[in-house]
Amino acid sequence: MSEKDWLEDEYFPEAELRFGRRPTPEEAGREFALHGVDARVQHLKRLRDSTPKAMTLNEVADRHAYTKVFRGVHERLRKVGR
Repeated sequence: MSEKDWLEDEYFPEAELRFGRRPTPEEAGREFALHGVDARVQHLKRLRDSTPKAMTLNEVADRHAYTKVFRGVHERLRKVGR
């Protein structure tokens, strides 16, 4: 765990610049699916390794929603060889 939170510090600010707002977990999952397997693995590792030590219940729930979608997309694509 580190002090830098990949989701809050990198992903959301870039997504807001790109789309003009913070994407829903489903929208983020559709964008995540466009990446190749190596990029998805790197994003999942960065997401896992950057979990903050202290979070509110709402932050935990929000992070879980995005993590669940990202992992689900990756697993489905991995199983079909993509």
